[in-house]
Amino acid sequence: MDGMMIQDGTNEQPGIVPRVLEELFRQQSLDKSCSLTFSMSILEVYKGNLKDLLAPRSALRAYEVVSKCNLSIQTDSKGCVEIEGLTEIEIPDLAKAKWCYNKGRKTRSTSWTNVNEASSRSHCLTRITISRNGNTPDSRPRASKLWMVDLGGSERLLKTGATGQTLDEGRAINLSLSALGDVIATLRKKKGHVPYRNSKLTQILKDSLGI
Repeated sequence: MDGMMIQDGTNEQPGIVPRVLEELFRQQSLDKSCSLTFSMSILEVYKGNLKDLLAPRSALRAYEVVSKCNLSIQTDSKGCVEIEGLTEIEIPDLAKAKWCYNKGRKTRSTSWTNVNEASSRSHCLTRITISRNGNTPDSRPRASKLWMVDLGGSERLLKTGATGQTLDEGRAINLSLSALGDVIATLRKKKGHVPYRNSKLTQILKDSLGI
């Protein structure tokens, strides 16, 4: 099953992302001890580059989405990761959250192959930033981030019949999946150098997987 279907689902059977968004706003309405606010960013890792899927439209070409590419990954002194210049949109309610998510996924790179007519050609990462302010004077504001990652599927290049750009995309997907597997395997061993820098995907997720 394609990763996009697992994430999105249908109206009758919502996928992972719609259910997560609904649960976040449900918890927000139930928890009266603090004030929770959310914002959303969406990017894809495409052939080793980062593409902002919520970049604003051009004023000159309203029909065309101008995607920010080659975004820079920054790490501060505490090891926290940030993507410089990534668009972040406040989502005050579930309707706005779904609108942003649908906008982002429509911009994602897809292509035809022998095994999937709308194959994902990238890894798509949705980030929800959760800001928490307590309702007491001594409460400190806190911020957390939740990553929801739709990985491009590992491809047997001969089976997909990919050529040219589609072949390059498949190779890039396979390399980054291999890098992610190496990071997870190293973290499980709890020793040795963790090879986060081997792909943009693992660099982005460094402070979520472990530091």
